[in-house]
Amino acid sequence: MAASRIGSNESNISSNSSNIGTNSTDIGTNSTDIGTINGKQVNSVQNTYSSTIPSSGTTVPNQRPTWIQSISWVSTGRVNITWSPGAFVVAPALTFGAGAQNGSDGSMVSLLSNSSTGCQLLIESPGGSFISVQFFLIAVKAGIDYKTKQAISSL
Repeated sequence: MAASRIGSNESNISSNSSNIGTNSTDIGTNSTDIGTINGKQVNSVQNTYSSTIPSSGTTVPNQRPTWIQSISWVSTGRVNITWSPGAFVVAPALTFGAGAQNGSDGSMVSLLSNSSTGCQLLIESPGGSFISVQFFLIAVKAGIDYKTKQAISSL
């Protein structure tokens, strides 16, 4: 596993998608961290969120912070995900995939729609049938939502 440093938080991100979300961790969740850039103190910001979406149920466990309000499996393989109110002003950039778990090896996750309020995804098995399996989802704030670190006044 590779380690990535974000602010003063460390988060391990697996290069094998079957391991992503096994121990659901969020990236950059502590918005009060203070670091330094060029000798000036800066506040860290959160632009990236990650979670494992379960193959059933209506909630995503272990979110920090809660960025997904609810999930709804509307039919086999088709899931609607609703973002928490205020999480995004514009549609986030999304990365997703199903790992080699529960017979989902080689499954394809497709984005059907994406907006500032949620998204809809479709999961298809290698054989062409739709399946409901656990998958990972990463969202990155985009456009006016994306925040950069800003220097704060010296103490």
